[in-house]
Amino acid sequence: MKTYILIFFGSGFGGMTRYALGKLVALFWKHGFPLPTLFVNVLACFVLGFVAGKIQQKLAYSAEIQLLVVTGFCGGFSTFSTFSYESLKLWETQQYFQLFAYLLSSVLFCLFAVLTGLKLSQNL
Repeated sequence: MKTYILIFFGSGFGGMTRYALGKLVALFWKHGFPLPTLFVNVLACFVLGFVAGKIQQKLAYSAEIQLLVVTGFCGGFSTFSTFSYESLKLWETQQYFQLFAYLLSSVLFCLFAVLTGLKLSQNL
């Protein structure tokens, strides 16, 4: 039961954080490119990479912290379903250049963010 409670609170906090950051970025970005979702996804990948790196080092993170942060928070914070929906909308509105840029930048930036988080966790 403790496992489910940790994931519940982590994902709830992750979802609220995703919503707040998305709204904040949207205040400054008024273009058709879905930058708020891209920003949140890259940040979620960085956090996941950093925490996973620390867990691999077995430094100060218990199984409970992994459930709370990696499974819960990052699961609630990441927005793959929103990414997929926004990609489909770009396709349907024939905004092919923005679609290609969004797909490519999402994959590359998120991979880079996970790698950066892992590397940073090893150096701290």
